[in-house]
Amino acid sequence: MEKTAENSEENPEENPTKDKENEENNGSKEIKAEKPKKEPLRNLFAFYAFGALIYTVYSVIISGAQDILAGTFIPTAAVLVTNVGPYFLVTMIAPYFIHKVPYVVRIVAIYTFFTAGLFIIVYAKEVYLKLVGICTTSLGAGIGEVSFFTLTAYYEKVTVAAYSAGTGSGFILGPLYYTGIIQVLLCLFVRHRGKLLLFEQMLEEIQCRFHLKQC
Repeated sequence: MEKTAENSEENPEENPTKDKENEENNGSKEIKAEKPKKEPLRNLFAFYAFGALIYTVYSVIISGAQDILAGTFIPTAAVLVTNVGPYFLVTMIAPYFIHKVPYVVRIVAIYTFFTAGLFIIVYAKEVYLKLVGICTTSLGAGIGEVSFFTLTAYYEKVTVAAYSAGTGSGFILGPLYYTGIIQVLLCLFVRHRGKLLLFEQMLEEIQCRFHLKQC
């Protein structure tokens, strides 16, 4: 009888702990039962576009390294160093302070660096200025990498996959874009060259007929 009494006295003290354990178990089951939130397609497309645009410009410069250095004795490695060096420095240093800079300022900086760098590469006549333009675009790529990759922390994990897919696509789209432009220019040149040849042949025929008439 004494044992039963002791057990009855101990049960009220044990019940609250068991209730808490049951509540925790139920809560964990509810958490497991919850499905992960679906990220809107526009956000996934946006992160994909961010990665693709940054790395398309990055790979286009690498693809056009020989054309940039055409007619000079500067090795092709100079383009690779100027394209990778600033990007490496930005991705190493910027994460320590870039969180203090608003995203609007970062996006404006990315656009400015990309635009200025590409204009310098296209319109500069000296090779050293073109290398400066490559450094400028590399700074824009580094800022874009740090900014957009850290932005995925505010969204679902699938945005990281979308951004990574964009970077991979950019490495493919860049060379395709560059070679496509070259092929189009070559085609246009060939077409115009054909027209010029036809025009030259017409002039030769007119001259021959004119000389025959004089004879």
